[in-house]
Amino acid sequence: MNIIKHVFEFMLIESIYLLGFFNNKLKIYLINKIKIRKMRAICAHAFHNSLFYRESFFAHGILEKDLRSLTFEQLPVVKKSDIVENIQDVFTDKTLNKDDVFDYIYNGSTEKAYQNKYICFTTSGTLGLKMPVLLAINDFKTFVFNTFLYNSKPFKILLGKKTKVAMLGAVEGRSAGIAFIKNLPKSIFETKEISLLLPIDKIINELNEFSPEQLVSYPGVFCSLIPYKESGALTISPKKIVLSGEILTEENAERINKAFNCEISNSYGASECLIMGVKKNKNPYRLYHNICNVEILDKDNKPAKEGELGRIVITNFVNYSQPIIRYDIGDFAVSTMNKHGEMTFDGVSGRNNKPIFFKGNKGEQVELFYIALYSLFLFSSGIYKSQMLIGENSIKALIVGTNECIAKCEINMEKLLRSNGVDQTVNFFIEKVEDILPDSNGKIPFIKFQSS
Repeated sequence: MNIIKHVFEFMLIESIYLLGFFNNKLKIYLINKIKIRKMRAICAHAFHNSLFYRESFFAHGILEKDLRSLTFEQLPVVKKSDIVENIQDVFTDKTLNKDDVFDYIYNGSTEKAYQNKYICFTTSGTLGLKMPVLLAINDFKTFVFNTFLYNSKPFKILLGKKTKVAMLGAVEGRSAGIAFIKNLPKSIFETKEISLLLPIDKIINELNEFSPEQLVSYPGVFCSLIPYKESGALTISPKKIVLSGEILTEENAERINKAFNCEISNSYGASECLIMGVKKNKNPYRLYHNICNVEILDKDNKPAKEGELGRIVITNFVNYSQPIIRYDIGDFAVSTMNKHGEMTFDGVSGRNNKPIFFKGNKGEQVELFYIALYSLFLFSSGIYKSQMLIGENSIKALIVGTNECIAKCEINMEKLLRSNGVDQTVNFFIEKVEDILPDSNGKIPFIKFQSS
């Protein structure tokens, strides 16, 4: 990774944003020039090295001579199913094998990079399809370094001090979040991963012992921590809270800010492109234009009109090993514009999860973090689709998968219920099914609440 190049790029974009205070049209023009240059570079690489993209470009009339003049609008929009079904032909490294990649992702016994040169993880499968995501180490470092530039204070490095960062989430397996935390540079960050499979009292103890300066998790998890912070059981005083994975409502943002009294960064990210932008406190979202392009399109793949709900389509400028070009990520957002007529991003619609509470063995109310269920099912080998039906003190798991892996998930789920003190009160059972159909939005919700 060329640090000087990325610092220059960062400073250039920051300078362009400063210029925007005086001439916003020129700012928009210059940012678009940067994005188009990056898009043409990744498209040229994909054309020459990825059979999938070369055939896709040919099918839409894009020839080699057109690569230097491409616009985003000329490019075909690809769906997740297109990538999954053709993943072998998407890879630009001919030594890669999709089955070997999946085997590596589901084998948590090694901390080494895949082939000693790739960081690998998988998407969650909420569209009914799990997709491996593979990044060359240097490309992965570009994402990490970009996030560092936008979200950290470089002067601490000069003082020889490390920033303590804790992630509270699905630390088991190979998800994008845990891959990101585990691969933060040890010379800059002291990190700790805390599993949401743990009982809440152990989570509180681990947080208090580590005392992180930055804490990364989901909005719903932070809302669950608020009573412990207010009671004094949770004694940490982080300088920054980093939220991701769900919608942060204004009400919850105010609750979290009141309880923790620190900077709140609400990031937008996905496995396919890691962190694509961030919203700090009440400021608008700032997309990382040097990393990706974000479009909000209607059903005809045209820019959604202002105020209308559209599909989020992204182009990843960094991943040259598994190109993600004009990719329908499966999220939705309302198209908005600022006073200058510039498209803005106000976050996604959906991605919201309400807490899961059960009656405990001693009659108390116990919360099970939904992300703990994620780690047991969505990121498990041999589980192709899954859905949790939550009733009054009951969990019914619908699973499409192998008998061996279903049996393993059942054992792990019983351990989770036991460690959280709800094994005697919660009725859990698994039903193996042939398929799980998506909702009208095309997604398979992992959690569904049922009326009693």
